[in-house]
Amino acid sequence: MLLGCTLLKSNTGNSMKLLASMLVLSAIVAVAQDRSADPGGWTKAKWGMLGPQIKEVFPEAKDIPVAGYSHPLLGLQHYQIGPIKYRITFDFDKKAGGLIGVSLMAEEAADTTLGVYASAAKDALLGALRDKYGEPTSTQDTPDSLGVTHDWKWLLPQTALDLTYVEARERKYRFTILQYSKREKSDQL
Repeated sequence: MLLGCTLLKSNTGNSMKLLASMLVLSAIVAVAQDRSADPGGWTKAKWGMLGPQIKEVFPEAKDIPVAGYSHPLLGLQHYQIGPIKYRITFDFDKKAGGLIGVSLMAEEAADTTLGVYASAAKDALLGALRDKYGEPTSTQDTPDSLGVTHDWKWLLPQTALDLTYVEARERKYRFTILQYSKREKSDQL
């Protein structure tokens, strides 16, 4: 951009003004493209990778028990992002075996007031996702007798991101979960 300003000062010709404008426009387009870059998975775990490949890029990954599943899931315990620790689980296609989803759930720290950690995780993740991908594609607040479920979604060409914060009336039942999912061909942009 400094180059564009220098060109305008040294030469007032229309061609130099056009060149300077094109440089500024190129910088704006580059920033816009970076904000919408599709991760194609989550960090080093890319869509279609098999369990052994995930273990290569995350050597600390192991089978961990998860409520609601009859079998343990490959995952990471106490994975730290900023000041907050998460339980990460990897979801694989039952037929092909490739990676199709990654879930991050904030782990409640033993030394925090119940529910405060989930709220801090929601704030940190929401800020980071907005910085990286812009405003969500959709948002929804769903109240019920137990509290409110807040949901933010981003739809990228290959990846859907879904941040959910359950704000139960009782703090001890609040939680934050972020899910990265491989988009099916039928719902891709």
